[in-house]
Amino acid sequence: MSAYRIVRRAYPTNYWSDHGSEIIETANELNGDSWSFRESRELLSNGLRTRGLEATDRDIRQVWIQGLTIFVFTVLIQMVSALLASELGLLPNLQLTYPRWGTPLVALALVAMTISTRWPVMLAVAAVVGAPGLTNTWAVPHGLLLIGLFLATAIAATQGTGRRVLSPWILLAAITVSLGTIKFFFFGPGLAVPVLLILGLATVRLDARLAAVASIHAFFYSATVFSTVGTSDFTGSTVPFGLIIGTVWLLVAVGIGLLTNRSTRRAMT
Repeated sequence: MSAYRIVRRAYPTNYWSDHGSEIIETANELNGDSWSFRESRELLSNGLRTRGLEATDRDIRQVWIQGLTIFVFTVLIQMVSALLASELGLLPNLQLTYPRWGTPLVALALVAMTISTRWPVMLAVAAVVGAPGLTNTWAVPHGLLLIGLFLATAIAATQGTGRRVLSPWILLAAITVSLGTIKFFFFGPGLAVPVLLILGLATVRLDARLAAVASIHAFFYSATVFSTVGTSDFTGSTVPFGLIIGTVWLLVAVGIGLLTNRSTRRAMT
């Protein structure tokens, strides 16, 4: 059992208590009681898949609600990073319409979500990240982004189960996504396209919640691009670049979303 001590942590504790011995015995029989990289990889992927299914009660609706919660967490990481960089003068031209005093509040909201995602905490997070957006003009893209984030957080608060969503595995993945997409979210295209596509394809069979995060991110990017049509640098061009880019992001969101639902249904059977 010691040979698979690390990968067995991918499984939920209660599931491993009930089936751990059987799983290890099967692995040893297949590999002659010796360690196998291939078997470790299979145990890791099966464990993460099982963890995701149990966390969502094998309910597609909860896959998306928890995915929405994780999405909010990734945006908070992006916002804290951007606001701190602006405070330090590293990004003097940051166009994020958020008050200076909001930086510590967003940081506190980020910490609060690592402790609990129950509805009182999530509604407090919604108020912190979304309220400044209500004071902005609806035509301002980042004002719309904050309002959208407010609504997303409120939905996650009222529809979620309140159970622990941000496990160590999810935290690591969310931080990775945030670092990979932060340049697009606030400063330009960056690495968002490859990061989201890789995330969606790589995790759809591991933990559908992360694939849902990729889909939701792509949808928000699409909405942000569409909100700038007519006001961007592409104005006056004979080619509707804004509409094309927004449509591509929307197709990415829909494609990953369909894969998420399909994979979740297969895992339930």
